[in-house]
Amino acid sequence: MINDKLSIEPIRKNELKKFINIGFCDDEDLIKYYDEFCVVNEFEDMVNNTESKLNEYPVYFKDTKAYKIVFQGEPVGFLYMVNDPNILASFALNKKFRTKDNLIYLFDLIKNEMDNDFICMLFKVNSRAINWLKKCGMEVYEEVESIVKLKYSLCQ
Repeated sequence: MINDKLSIEPIRKNELKKFINIGFCDDEDLIKYYDEFCVVNEFEDMVNNTESKLNEYPVYFKDTKAYKIVFQGEPVGFLYMVNDPNILASFALNKKFRTKDNLIYLFDLIKNEMDNDFICMLFKVNSRAINWLKKCGMEVYEEVESIVKLKYSLCQ
């Protein structure tokens, strides 16, 4: 029987672009929420820019992890995380799979992988993701210029 819930599977970082592409695909509005300081004019620009930014994380953090998000055997997005400190660095679930149940379950997967204690930093323009993380229980703890910093802790 095929699992009817999302799961995550580790991937090599050189595979990341493929899963960024899958996560961003079909989301015509995504460019409105993307980093306002980057020149991105089309879908492929966002994919390449995201991959480039995530490739810089290992320079600053020794323990980074990339995952593909899977639904019924099909890749549907990606997660990129840092351990020590626990940071949810980037994520995307393909628009076709953003059901209420899948989004709840995805956040549960993130919490489990991050040991229920992590932060996420997003550009203010990414209000859609910020609002989703707040609905999931993350709290804004700081806003600096164009960045919103959120935290999740099981014992808040």
